[in-house]
Amino acid sequence: MENDVFTDPAVAGMLDGMIESRVHNDKSNQTEIRAWQVELVNSFATPTYILMDPKTDELIDVHDGPELDAQKFAKWLKGALKKRKERK
Repeated sequence: MENDVFTDPAVAGMLDGMIESRVHNDKSNQTEIRAWQVELVNSFATPTYILMDPKTDELIDVHDGPELDAQKFAKWLKGALKKRKERK
């Protein structure tokens, strides 16, 4: 996704100004990380994309699993950003 979807013009512009954070759940502490991930988003899909409000840590939206279609990912991201705007 990093090479295709995130660089697609439909997605790339919406990612400007966002803070990327990665948590890998396939390492030696996998059990603890997966438990935390399930607690946070009720899923341990890989990858899981979340949009959180950085000021409140409020979970805005979740996308489980990969999305190799840039237009579909852009649609999800646009909807998630709209939800965030509506909550302010």
